[in-house]
Amino acid sequence: KAFGQRFHVDLFENVAPPGCRACVCLKPNLGRGHIMKPKGHVQLGIRGATTTAQAVLTSILIAEDVDLLHKVPMLVAQMVAAGSLYAQWILNDRRMFIVRAVPSFGRCVVMLHAAMCGRIYPWDSSSSECFFEAWETELWFFRVLHVFAAVRFFLNGLSLVLHFSFPTRGVSETQGNEQLWYRARVRISGIPLNLCRGIGKIVILVGGPYERSTLEVTVDFLRCVIVALAAASLQRQWLTSGTGKPVSSTTLRDCEVHEVDSDKISPTPDAEASHVSQMPAVSKEVL
Repeated sequence: KAFGQRFHVDLFENVAPPGCRACVCLKPNLGRGHIMKPKGHVQLGIRGATTTAQAVLTSILIAEDVDLLHKVPMLVAQMVAAGSLYAQWILNDRRMFIVRAVPSFGRCVVMLHAAMCGRIYPWDSSSSECFFEAWETELWFFRVLHVFAAVRFFLNGLSLVLHFSFPTRGVSETQGNEQLWYRARVRISGIPLNLCRGIGKIVILVGGPYERSTLEVTVDFLRCVIVALAAASLQRQWLTSGTGKPVSSTTLRDCEVHEVDSDKISPTPDAEASHVSQMPAVSKEVL
């Protein structure tokens, strides 16, 4: 038992002081043979899985030669986002926010291009120029959806940058960073967008010159389910990554806040006692 307690203290030399459970000031001291467990919040891994599922759907569309000019960069962006989510789940590295923001802004540009030019193929001279006339046909509805999608990706990337820049913003006893709440709302806006795409392709385009395949419509509806899971994951993380105890602004400022589950970083009584003398003073007004 004594060895186990000592191992816990040695493994985490700088455990966050009591009252700052979401502030992970840890210096891993891993010995040989130690199996590293994920340090980040479990919801990061869940969103990594949902983003991987989105990439699989995009790969299927690419295999069927559907809008390659826009789907290929979309696949790259989804793979980068999924990789950064897995990395942040395992390593708890805040820099992954920026890694995910880059493809999010990239997809914003892709959606704007889709709204302006539509499905063009530069390698085919007969359809290599922007199709501006689509705004005067039944395709105008889908061009508007592309504009909304571009705004959505821009807001998602902006939220990730703000989360990286202000890691303690909105962190409370029961809730995590406020950007988790905002991103959950941004993410869930993808449900009506994909629903409108799928229903519009059935109601507006069927029987016309721009009719889409059944596979493409099915993918639109499947994305609604995946987006709902990702939004629920963000909401769950916001509700479960609080500090666990009342803290002062001084305590939050002195610690580095990471996206972790507050239940995973509760120090042992021995570790708390060994650091109680180093704990910053908490004002009576906060308590």
